[in-house]
Amino acid sequence: MYFLIYFIALPFFKPTEDNKECEELIDLEENLKKIKQKLLLTTLVLDRYKELIEEKEEKSVSVLKYLINPENRLIRTKAEEIKKEREEYSVDGAIQKSVEYIKTIKTIRWPVSFWLSFEEMDKHKIGDDMDKCLFLCSLFKSLNIESKIMVDKDRQPFILCTANQLNYLIDCDKGIVFQGKEEEILNSKTFIYSFNDKEYDDLSKNEIDF
Repeated sequence: MYFLIYFIALPFFKPTEDNKECEELIDLEENLKKIKQKLLLTTLVLDRYKELIEEKEEKSVSVLKYLINPENRLIRTKAEEIKKEREEYSVDGAIQKSVEYIKTIKTIRWPVSFWLSFEEMDKHKIGDDMDKCLFLCSLFKSLNIESKIMVDKDRQPFILCTANQLNYLIDCDKGIVFQGKEEEILNSKTFIYSFNDKEYDDLSKNEIDF
């Protein structure tokens, strides 16, 4: 006796679109759980070693000037790219392009004192206010644009640069926030420090750390 077995393709055996969406949601939930676990572990590590990290990473303003490096390979590459983007190079155009680039880097607030290299900032597109100012000041200096970092009483850093006898105060998130004479810019806020790779001027009584 022969038995003929027929395999019938039942509907519930077919991978429907709904089933695929459910599988994708399950995978997504699993990935989210793993991410949450990694974030928890990272938080625990940071909490435990926060003091040690800050001891190694914390820098006074007078030391930050040494982090401005116009000769850095990445900085020089960016400067050359900006110069080649326009047929007729202009300082004003270079400032605009430099500001446009720095605004592509998202501003973050670290839970501890921590510094990123220029390469890390360019790769991950993140950095805190001072990281971005150090990058932009280095880029301006590499473009032969006179500039320095200004820190106000709220510890907010800005870039003050000069081009064609005009002075610009630049916020790395907002762009140019003030344009005019240097004296007017200096009077627009209560600045406590100014520095670049060559100079450092303490306008306050007590030095602060970043």
